[in-house]
Amino acid sequence: MSWRNKIGTCFGMVDKKFALHPSDAKSAALLLNEASQEGVGFEEFCNELKNWMINQECTAEHINEQMIRIEDLSSYFQYD
Repeated sequence: MSWRNKIGTCFGMVDKKFALHPSDAKSAALLLNEASQEGVGFEEFCNELKNWMINQECTAEHINEQMIRIEDLSSYFQYD
């Protein structure tokens, strides 16, 4: 299964917020690792997550807020 098919596991099911719950943060770290192992750059990674939110019909404001979290690598750690 491609890492792209797992993007939704990094977001809250209802609020679509990125990596706020510890299990979502763990999924985000795993997703970043899988994408990296497949040779995906960070820009492409971020664009795919943004496209996922667009497909989920998130508002532009919500997407902008979540992109700040996505681009902040500390979001991918559970214990900080």
